[in-house]
Amino acid sequence: MRDNDPAFFRQDMSSPAFLRGAEERSVARIDKDEVGECVNPIFYRRNSRSLSKDNEKGKRLLNVDECDRVVQLISAVCSLLVLLLVLVLVLVLLLPAVNHSHQQPHQTSSGEEVRVERLKSWWIHQKHPGKSMEVERVRLVGWGMRLEVMSWGASMTSLVLQDGTDIVLGFDSIQGYLGSGTYMGSTVGRVANRIYRATFSIKNRTYHLDKNDGRHHLHGGFKGLDKQNWKTTIQNNSVVFSTLSLDGEGGYPGDVLLTVVFSLEEGSVRVQMGGVSTAPTPLNLANHAYFNLAGHKAGPQQLYQHRILIDADSYTPVSDELIPTGSVLPVEGTVFDLRRTTRLGDIILNVTNKNSSPAGFDHNFVVGRDNGRMRRVALVAFKHRTMEVESNQPGLQFYTGNMLPGAGLSGGKEGAVYVQHGGMCLETQNFPDFVNNDNFPEGILYPGYQYSHTLLLRFSVQYN
Repeated sequence: MRDNDPAFFRQDMSSPAFLRGAEERSVARIDKDEVGECVNPIFYRRNSRSLSKDNEKGKRLLNVDECDRVVQLISAVCSLLVLLLVLVLVLVLLLPAVNHSHQQPHQTSSGEEVRVERLKSWWIHQKHPGKSMEVERVRLVGWGMRLEVMSWGASMTSLVLQDGTDIVLGFDSIQGYLGSGTYMGSTVGRVANRIYRATFSIKNRTYHLDKNDGRHHLHGGFKGLDKQNWKTTIQNNSVVFSTLSLDGEGGYPGDVLLTVVFSLEEGSVRVQMGGVSTAPTPLNLANHAYFNLAGHKAGPQQLYQHRILIDADSYTPVSDELIPTGSVLPVEGTVFDLRRTTRLGDIILNVTNKNSSPAGFDHNFVVGRDNGRMRRVALVAFKHRTMEVESNQPGLQFYTGNMLPGAGLSGGKEGAVYVQHGGMCLETQNFPDFVNNDNFPEGILYPGYQYSHTLLLRFSVQYN
């Protein structure tokens, strides 16, 4: 019976014969329709009435099997399109991570390309399951130099000069940095150096800090900035580390947002340290990298061959506990007169302390009080390599690794064992214990103001 036959529409649709026929006609079709609707992205609903031939026009319509094949073909094509769409979405989501891991070279203003590379992360495994901490590592390459930094402590872990010499002491794994107690390469603070009896006052309110250096406070306390995992961001040819030091950390007031930016420039490394606070608080950051221009594992005998110059007419003497006495004395006629290049080995053992501390420098030099102007503060030379230190800070803590263990600190890079006087630190900063000495430069950061500390290390390698 044709669909357009008037007799078809004149049937009694409630009659048993009609209902039995409708049931028979629909059994096979229901199964196929249900399956098609479940698995097909586009459900092709066929006419509930069977296909027939159009006798009047003489055209052959598609039979049921042919329709099924068309539906299956459409289903397969649509499934393939859905699969391709999923793959495209996955690639789109992964693309930023791929670009983040393998940065394109960034061209500096002078035309030199600085390449930024993400290195394999280190992990700090904590006691609680699922609480492992990722330490991100980044390498900057350019100007024939290679600088490596990491998020733990916003630290400098390697600096390879143009002749291939790595001049920064460090370790091959995070475990060395966690257990050495040397502040190796890290950013220290909130207040670098020592604070007498771990206390200070602001506006008649007294604050008590961690006593992590005998009865005194050193480099921010038990959990200073060197023991925090900073957030890592890459911007052009720089690595930006940031962290939030909360009110009360180490005993300090106010929430302080901190940033440390490492950049590679022509023959130079620039370290820019900044901070803002929600309350008046002392702030004095410093980079604590240990340098040996003969190579990070060259040891004290090669360090003694370094020639050192410090642009300072005065220094701040210290007590038996290495706390500034509050005086500012001229360097003239003392072992601290380094205004002319001096071989380190000729003087280092003459710098003795009244207590049991090993011989060597651990003293602050007054390199300027001229309101943040950048200037050279030190020059170090070893054979054909030189390093100039520039800063906008009033002080320079010259430290010759006196506290490195005499028996050696194992686990260094390339199997190195670091011993006493195996490296030196040139820490640009404010004067130690400035919070308790009115004649020292001001170092309180107030809300609405910004702390800004710039360190510039210029390197030169002379070839014969």
